[in-house]
Amino acid sequence: MQELSPFLSEVDGRHGRFRYLRHDIYIGASMHTYGEYSEIEVQALLHLIEPGETVVEAGANIGSHTVPLARKIGPRGRVIAFEPQSLPFQILTDNL
Repeated sequence: MQELSPFLSEVDGRHGRFRYLRHDIYIGASMHTYGEYSEIEVQALLHLIEPGETVVEAGANIGSHTVPLARKIGPRGRVIAFEPQSLPFQILTDNL
C-alpha cells in the first residue's frame, strides 16, 4: 500500500494496481485490507460473461469490478462503465 495524498492510496491488489479513497469505510477499507472489494460478487459476474461481449456497469465507482470484467471480455469486448460522482470517476479513470 502506498499513500499518494492525505486522501488517496494505492495498492497492488488481486486484479491489478488500484487507487482508492483512504477514508472510504467500504471500498477503500476493503482495498486497503484485502486488495480487493466484494470478490464473491466479482467472481459471480465473471461467470456470466464471455470474451468479446459487451458489459454495461452502472455505478462503477473506482473500478474494482470494471477492471476484472474488462480483462475477462478482452480486447474484442467492450465495457461501458458509468460513474456519476466526480471523485470516484476520476479514480476510476486512473484505475483503468
